[in-house]
Amino acid sequence: MNSINRRWRKILTERTINASGATWPRSSPRNSYARSTSSCRIIPTCSNQPQAPHHRKRNLRARLRSNNSIKELSSGSIPLINNSLQRGNFCFMPMALAAVFVILPGCSLFGGPSKKTISLSDEAVVLKVEFEKQKKEGLCGLSSLVMLMKYWKVPGKPEVEKELARQAESENGLSGKAVQEYLEECGFSVFLFNGVLSGDSKRSLFYHIDKGRPVLVLVSTGTGARKHYLLIMGYDIPQNRVVFIDPVRGLMALPHDRFEKMWEPCEKFSLLAVPK
Repeated sequence: MNSINRRWRKILTERTINASGATWPRSSPRNSYARSTSSCRIIPTCSNQPQAPHHRKRNLRARLRSNNSIKELSSGSIPLINNSLQRGNFCFMPMALAAVFVILPGCSLFGGPSKKTISLSDEAVVLKVEFEKQKKEGLCGLSSLVMLMKYWKVPGKPEVEKELARQAESENGLSGKAVQEYLEECGFSVFLFNGVLSGDSKRSLFYHIDKGRPVLVLVSTGTGARKHYLLIMGYDIPQNRVVFIDPVRGLMALPHDRFEKMWEPCEKFSLLAVPK
């Protein structure tokens, strides 16, 4: 019996090697991602049944979350940040859920008519994240928290969220520490680190997207000392774009260099939260 089990484990392993040589975990995540099509279609794939990978050339499919992913993150291999955590602050602007917008070069991220509709490439990797629009200035952090918790299907605590909203309004935003404490109270393992965009490092945003984990980041809006929370939930290598949810305008994409320019003033603040 043991030899049969070993043989089947070997077969399963050989069949779950993707283009990069990494193996796929066999257990199903609470949410898995769907690759975008030319019309940027995002498909929910929540299921209690394991999702079989579809192998294609140059496939950038994400690894599905498994129980091992939490153990891996608990290994201390992500260098945590100890700097003072900055605050987010922002205003309202219209958005459209069905489209992906890209910021034109040279335009302020949150000022003026600077967006156009684009289609992502077939190689784009996009997680399914339900949009939650921030209701008042300074509530981008709270809206991002709600989106993150809905993605993982973890219920929030309304009374605590009301208190966080009052705190954000009075202090023009939520500190990273406040965000971390609320997520931990709701049963998440939380990691704060200075991120990078790509690479195999556990500090890489794209690495965690491939694992099915959205990452919360803090960026500078270019207006005084204002900071703004965004939820990174995808990338498009052929088009050199980062895909994210803006709590004000919804689904958006930016060229890598443009995003880095906004991210750098906030010391590349990144927050990863995974249910325990």
